[in-house]
Amino acid sequence: MQKTKIALLYGGTSNEREVSLRSGAAVLEALDKQKYEIFEYDPKDQMQNFIKDAYDKKFELVLPILHGEVGEDGKLQGLLEILGIKYVFSRCLAQALSMNKNKAKIIAKAAGVPTANSITINKSDNYNLPNIKEKVGLPVMVKPVSSGSSVGISKANSEEELTTGIASAFQHGEEVLIEKYIQGREFTVAIMGNKVPEAMPVVEILPQVADFYDYRAKYEEGGSKHICPAELDEVTTNKIQTLAIKVFKAIGCADLARVDFIMDKENNFYFIEINTIPGMTSVSLVPDSARAVGLDFTTFLDKLIASALEK
Repeated sequence: MQKTKIALLYGGTSNEREVSLRSGAAVLEALDKQKYEIFEYDPKDQMQNFIKDAYDKKFELVLPILHGEVGEDGKLQGLLEILGIKYVFSRCLAQALSMNKNKAKIIAKAAGVPTANSITINKSDNYNLPNIKEKVGLPVMVKPVSSGSSVGISKANSEEELTTGIASAFQHGEEVLIEKYIQGREFTVAIMGNKVPEAMPVVEILPQVADFYDYRAKYEEGGSKHICPAELDEVTTNKIQTLAIKVFKAIGCADLARVDFIMDKENNFYFIEINTIPGMTSVSLVPDSARAVGLDFTTFLDKLIASALEK
């Protein structure tokens, strides 16, 4: 059997480099070496080699396990489009829109998916705390607009914490999203497919080391518990899966994405964000969801690659 030649990209230069390295190593270990010939590249110092090899058609598919800037924001995908190389995950526009939390919220809301009240500020804005409090209230979540893995995110219960949170978030980008804090249960839904995307089992996230799903809760061993399938009735499960598919389709995603929600005390769901290249580490959510439907990591990756090759 002729092997499919795959370029596996992981590492990179974003503030999520360490997560990408861990995700990429897990993917490399799980890929079926009988089916695939794998070429590894770290864009941090091997980008020129990768571009040359792509131009020379050394491989037929790129599997980018890159999180954050120049990986998950559409820039890499634009390069691959120019080079005429197939790749896994969403195309340029969907990647760029998903990476921008504010733009993703606008699109989700337009598609009929509820979102929490929020305001976006720029470093150059003459913003003031009373105005933010009037528009959003306290407590709030403070987030860099274009950063993932909960890097730079904080919860603010007071003006002092809001000031600190904004300063911290601005270290990771030019824009900051300040979003009304909704107390409730956190869920995520992975969506797979292209023309007819399907929802995978819902996962409930129970942070163990923080009061929200922050970086430590995401990546430390024991940082959070994942309940999959989530303990929801059929009607509620169908509701959140339908909302996730709406977001996936409205943004124009492909192959795979993970859509995060919070459910308030009245069982109302609010869209948080969408991840177009979800984490693939040993403690990540998508592999958990795949296992719940009987897909081990190797088989799951086979399905993902097949989807990209058919796209």
